[in-house]
Amino acid sequence: MNDLVSIIINCYNGEKFLSRCLQSVIDQNYKNWEIIFWNNNSTDNSKKIFQSFKDKRFNYYESTKLTNLSTARNFAILKSKGKFISFIDVDDYWENDKLSKQLSFFEENKNISLLFSNFYFENSQKKNKKISIKKKIPKNNLINFLLSKYPVSISTVIFNKEIIKDYLFNEKYHCIGDFDFVMKTSLHYDICGIDEPLAVISIHEENETKKRYGLFVLE
Repeated sequence: MNDLVSIIINCYNGEKFLSRCLQSVIDQNYKNWEIIFWNNNSTDNSKKIFQSFKDKRFNYYESTKLTNLSTARNFAILKSKGKFISFIDVDDYWENDKLSKQLSFFEENKNISLLFSNFYFENSQKKNKKISIKKKIPKNNLINFLLSKYPVSISTVIFNKEIIKDYLFNEKYHCIGDFDFVMKTSLHYDICGIDEPLAVISIHEENETKKRYGLFVLE
């Protein structure tokens, strides 16, 4: 398989972790990808950092005003050209075989529309990593598994745009847009998870869920 993968990176003041995130994409052993970088009206050095990477697969877009996360993701998705859409948050990073293993899974399972994987949590201060999902991800009847503790990180999600027709996020949500999208997709299409951790999710005081926990609970 050599289909184009559009990698969506939405950024609001992500300078602290951005270089690491971008380098993890460059280091992928699967090379047919493009980055759609949506700068959501950042006030830090995110633009400068992104543009310091000289790669023709890097595409930069900038919002004229700050929007909620689901709206920003939709703007970025609409700029994408790939058959597959993948996401990575600016404070996270990927294992270098993340895309190749997921695309191999799609090649072997033509009916799958969306795929996620296990991942590591990493404390950004202590630098220690802990695996997120400690039991096998079921291959069938995923709904109860997803509802039990919602084990999906958006930075592990990749989906086939040609199968999922309604692939935009609900813009009324800021914090739980990814949860809403994955759960709705699971009701109408075949989705699956990979047991192996393919991404590292950073835990720090600037995480959006921590900063806006009240809104997260409300949504």
